[in-house]
Amino acid sequence: EKPKAALLTRVAEWLQDADARQDQLFLSVVANLYINCDLLKEALCLLHGSRNLEHLALTVHCLLKLNRPDLASKKFHVMKDIDEDDPLTALCGAWIATCSSGDGSEGMQFLRDLIEKFGQTVTILNTMAVLEMRQGNLAEAVGRMREARELANPRRNSFREHSCEFSNCAQPHWSSRRIDGKDCRKLPQNHPWLQQGCQMEIEFDRAASGFK
Repeated sequence: EKPKAALLTRVAEWLQDADARQDQLFLSVVANLYINCDLLKEALCLLHGSRNLEHLALTVHCLLKLNRPDLASKKFHVMKDIDEDDPLTALCGAWIATCSSGDGSEGMQFLRDLIEKFGQTVTILNTMAVLEMRQGNLAEAVGRMREARELANPRRNSFREHSCEFSNCAQPHWSSRRIDGKDCRKLPQNHPWLQQGCQMEIEFDRAASGFK
């Protein structure tokens, strides 16, 4: 915490410089720092009034973290007016669709357009899986997550997303079936996920013994 506080103090000093406050990249870095420190109010104040697409995307991110998709949508429309075809605009549209009510079909179209232009990424595929589940397409969601896992680096498993997403769509038995097996066997024995799983098994067995 002390290094973080010292960094924030130094950043506050830098922000006193009028030239620094005109540097768009510097403001983006500081806003990201504030967001990572959960200083969302400070990030929003820093970015207020900017028409820079990156700054607007960070503002959308802050507003979604504050559970205000309505305000995020207003910023998204500003982004569309500036450059509707920019990848950041499409990403923000998908984020908002994921956090808003509705079937997420518009968000899916944004992501398809991004894939068509730039190719697939693990994050885009997992986001598409979430939107598929919003539409009740669980089989398609599984397919998206399988694609994401295959695309990911072999040392970077995406089955944690499988667990979270299946739990969110009330399919915990799918979650356990996906996590048991090859994925877990690839992890080292001291991996925190495996250790936590072993501890949960012990606690479950202890609780179950009371019902025998």
